[in-house]
Order: sequence, then C-alpha cells, then structure tokens
Amino acid sequence: MKTITKQVIERGAAALAVSAPPLYHAIYQYRMHRSGAEEVNRELMEYQNADGGFGHSIEADFQLPSSTPMAVSTAYGIWRELGTAADRQMVGAAVNYLEQTYCAPRGGWYSVTSEVNDYPHAPWWEYDAKRGGTVIDAHWGNPTAEICALLHEHRDMVKELDVDMLIDRAIRYLRGLDTYRSPHEIYCFIRLYDVLDAQRQHLMHSSLYRAIGESMERDRSLWGSYHPRPCDFVSDPQHPLYGALEGLAEAHLDHLIDTVTPEGLWIPHWEWGQDPQSWAYAKRAWTAVLFLKHSALLQAHGRIR
Repeated sequence: MKTITKQVIERGAAALAVSAPPLYHAIYQYRMHRSGAEEVNRELMEYQNADGGFGHSIEADFQLPSSTPMAVSTAYGIWRELGTAADRQMVGAAVNYLEQTYCAPRGGWYSVTSEVNDYPHAPWWEYDAKRGGTVIDAHWGNPTAEICALLHEHRDMVKELDVDMLIDRAIRYLRGLDTYRSPHEIYCFIRLYDVLDAQRQHLMHSSLYRAIGESMERDRSLWGSYHPRPCDFVSDPQHPLYGALEGLAEAHLDHLIDTVTPEGLWIPHWEWGQDPQSWAYAKRAWTAVLFLKHSALLQAHGRIR
C-alpha cells in the first residue's frame, strides 16, 4: 500500500498558511486540533453579504462579490464539516437569502446572476442571456439538490419554503434522469442523499448507483485531467454507495500520492485559458481546496505515516 509521510502534508500546510486565503488555513487548523471553529466562522463571515448570501470569490472560479446561490452552497460545504459549531446567525441569514431568491417557475435556484459577467470568471461561468443562465444551469440539481440538503438540515430556520416538497421534487427529478451529463449535479444529489432518512435514501439509491457507474472515469491515465474520479463521489468504505466505485478507490488514493508536489500540494487539473492574473488568484484558492480535500482523504484511509 502506497503511503505519504506526515512531513509532506506538513509542508503543504505551511504553504497553505503563506499563499492561500486565510479561510483555508483556519479549516486545516480546525481539522487538526478539533478546535478553532470560531476562527473558521470568523473567516467565513468575510464572504457573507448583508443580504445573507455569499460571494467574494468563495467559489474561486467566479469572482463576483455579490451573493449567489452557488456561493451559498460552497459555504454549506464548510458548515457540514463544522456541524453544530457553525455559527447559527450566519446560517440563518443564508437560509433567509435562499428563501428570497427561490425561483418558483424553475422550482429551485439558478446558480448565479447575470452580474457574474462583470467580474473575472472561468468560461463555464459565463452568463448567456439567451439561455437565461450559465451552462451549469442546464443541470437543475446543481446547486438546487445541495440547497435542499442545507434547508433540510436547518429546517428550523426556514419560514416560507416547503422543504419536504422541494426534496420530493428533487428525488423525482433524479429518478427521471435517463442520462447523467453532469458529475457535479450527481455530487449535489449525493450530498442530499447523505442527510435524508432511510426511506428517501432508498428512493434515490439505484439512480445514484447507476449515475456514479456511468459518470466515473475508469481510465487511470485520464485522472490527471478534468474527469470525475472514484473518490470524488464517495470515499467512505461504509457509505451505501461505495460499491459503485468498483474497487477503484484504492487506485485513486495511489494516484493522489503519485501526484503530490514536493511542496505537499496538489495543483488544479484545470485552468481558465483566459485572464491569467485572475486565474492566478483562483489557482491559489483551488490549490488550498484540493489540499484540504486530498489530505483528509488520505488521512481517513490510513495513507499518511
């Protein structure tokens, strides 16, 4: 079994402290010591706007300062890790923002607003007025399914929306898909699956199992480019969907060890192809995100010695 040394990870953490936005270093410190949630909350608040939503490049591929539902779903990923230590006032303000931005004709949320075009962004975040959204919005579940998970976990803060109706709609949508063109949409549905009761998980299980099987890249030579890799979907061997990985999780972990840099980091396997100065900022942020994701994955599987 391939392993990586603790010293390599420590080098990555040191680089994180110097080059990444402070939020990511705070998250790493929280993971290491299981304390310091206040610092994570404090740094996360820097990305929250007066309307309760999030912006300011928390999703680094678009650098719009104004709030968007997609940016809120990014913040939710951090709240999931903090659990009960997440600041309730911050979460409540975001829930209120989501209730105010719900789009009834869509039955969910659009990812961003047209204002995204006024700020640096990756090509896939370009808002198309004729389409009425970005290419991301062609896949209803991203971020709506993940937002349903957020609202379900914090339903005591929801005042207007019918959370159960939204969840049932999301499940019907998933079960009605016959092809899976967006792995990111599947990630959102897995996050919803993870917070639901057994009965609703049962309704989603076969669809998600098939979606992972059809979306996951099996060709290991392509894992260094922008393709969905096994542990991008699930990584816990006890997860009900883990069998869909077809035993490829260990190979994915080997790949992560093979591709770590001498500095203890993982470099994004994508780029914007435009606006190099703005991409430089985004690259630093994504390098931090990948470090947090991959180091946690290796630690959980006993691959750090």
